Amino acid sequence: MANSKGVIITSFIKTLKEFGFRINDEYIVTLMGPSGNTILKKLLTNLKINYSEELIAKLDKKRAKIESELSNQIKLNKGAYDILRILKGQIKLALASMNNKIVLKEHLRNCKIENILI
Repeated sequence: MANSKGVIITSFIKTLKEFGFRINDEYIVTLMGPSGNTILKKLLTNLKINYSEELIAKLDKKRAKIESELSNQIKLNKGAYDILRILKGQIKLALASMNNKIVLKEHLRNCKIENILI
């Protein structure tokens, strides 16, 4: 119902840049799907950087914060709000995402649909 790919890529690039790492955004696209932790591990492995679970957790927390801050750039596809509003109360709605709760809640709030899904 929304394409968040650009925001997700930007969140990884900004996070890694803040920690002094540079990565190609096209490579990040090939990794999208699993959790942020998994993607970060693969990115650091690709950069031949040894990492600890503590570093991964720190990076992922920062990445989620950045993604949450950028979530206002994600727009629902045309008609998505109307479909959700029509279905509310008629069927149980579920939300599937690779994002964590912090990012999801911010995105739902920005799209003004938190009262429909939560």
